[in-house]
Order: sequence, then structure tokens, then C-alpha cells
Amino acid sequence: YPGKEAFALNDVTMDINCKSVIGIAGPSGSGKSTLMDIILGLLEPDRGAFMLDGALVGYEHLAFLRSGFSCVSQSIFLSDTTITENVAFGVPNELIDHKLVDQALAQADLGELINSMPQGKETLVGENAVQLSGGQRQRLGIARALYRNAEVLIFDEATSSLDGESEQAIMRSIHKFSGIKTVIIVAHRLSTLKDCDVIYFMQDGRILDFGSYPELVRSHDFFSQVENQVIRE
Repeated sequence: YPGKEAFALNDVTMDINCKSVIGIAGPSGSGKSTLMDIILGLLEPDRGAFMLDGALVGYEHLAFLRSGFSCVSQSIFLSDTTITENVAFGVPNELIDHKLVDQALAQADLGELINSMPQGKETLVGENAVQLSGGQRQRLGIARALYRNAEVLIFDEATSSLDGESEQAIMRSIHKFSGIKTVIIVAHRLSTLKDCDVIYFMQDGRILDFGSYPELVRSHDFFSQVENQVIRE
């Protein structure tokens, strides 16, 4: 980055299998966000390559690349419109696929909420989504990602601001896509990533180790010590 002497990432190599669930953990400044920006095509690496199915991804084809990815972040922007319009965000009303909206809401476990509202999915979320809890806002972000029918879902600290119970509920929803979508989850709390197929632990711009959660706990005292803690520098 400008004004920095050290690279944000160094010698990072990852293999992500199609339809697997990948966890990425590490303290602030470890390079997680930079890695996600490269995967999303927002940053081009100074050297090295990003390959898809063995083919080099050319950054002249960013529109094609991004069409296959959806990202759910910690802070979900919701407009003061209906739930339907927020799920199909950016799509003109006359072009919204309502069957796909219903499917996305159901997959994000929002069916009970929708049924409890007098106007259903046409309910206005209110300014700053005052009608919704933090967990419901995150689920709406997931529904938006699913509406696009992207093959790769990225959850970038998507549950870090939620309480433990809400986080567990959201994680159960996310893991329903195991074997259906390729899922990448970035988190500070190691316990959040317990059910991932592979966890990559990053520190100082490098991958310190990777493996399943039980493998990492057995191999490193560090992991067992911070199992339920937020990783900090």
C-alpha cells in the first residue's frame, strides 16, 4: 500500500475447492481484507497469480469475475424501501424476479419474519432498518447475496457485531450452503469457524498454518488457548 515499506501479503498460496467451506482467521492487520479484495478483483497483486479452474484470471474480465461472487460484510447497507427491493437491490422494480426473492428469503431463514409482518416482504424496513434486529439485517444481506445466485459467497466479518446466540444462528444458515456453494468466511473468533472444511490462519501477511479445526487445535497450543476468544494483536 502507498507509504508502506512491507507488503500486505507475502507468499500466500491457497487452494479453494469448489463447493467447500473455507475459514480465514487472524488478527487485525494480518492481511485478511487484502486477500478478500484480491479474490473479489478489487485489487490486483503486484506479483503472483489468481487462478480459476487452472486458468489465469485476467483483470480485464472483472465484470465476469464479479458476477460469480457475492460478499456479505459486517455492515449491511439497507435502503428505506421494502424487503423485496432490498433483496433485489439495484434491480428495477419491473424486473424483480419475485420467485427468486421468495427463494432467497427462505434460504436465509427469514420466512418466519416475513410471515409475521402484515405486509410480508413488501414491508418497509424503515430508515437505518429500524424495523429489523442486527441478526435480521445480516440475514437480509445473505438473502441479497443469494438473489444474485452467485457461485461463491464471501462472509467478511459478517457476524462479528452480533451476540453469541445470533452469531450461531447465522452460522447455521451459512453452513446450509455447504456442498451447494463455495463459501469463504472471514472471522476473528476461531470458534466461529469450527465447522469449516479448512481454516487458514493468517499473521503478518502470511499463512501461518491451515487445516481443519481439530487439526489446528491438536497441532498448536495457541489455537486451544484462544478457542472462544477474539483474536487480537
